[in-house]
Amino acid sequence: MSLVACTRLPISSNDIVARYRIPRSIISLDQTLERCVDALAVRFPHLHRDTIAGCLRRCYDDLSAGATVTDHLVPLAQHQAAEHLATLPHEQT
Repeated sequence: MSLVACTRLPISSNDIVARYRIPRSIISLDQTLERCVDALAVRFPHLHRDTIAGCLRRCYDDLSAGATVTDHLVPLAQHQAAEHLATLPHEQT
């Protein structure tokens, strides 16, 4: 492996998909959920980002477990997570 290949940062999602044969939908979902976490973090600045990400992921996983139609799972999970996060007390940062 050449030095140029080792120092090329950051690796793009296309490189990851090609190199590790990861389905594109997994990367797209993770990126989409990360954007949702960003939006929720603005709405709930008093909560730790890990708390927000964990809540969103649980909501998404719960919804997707029994879903036959997956087109709107991300916005539904974001809405459900926002409802849950609104009930949580403030965390110390």
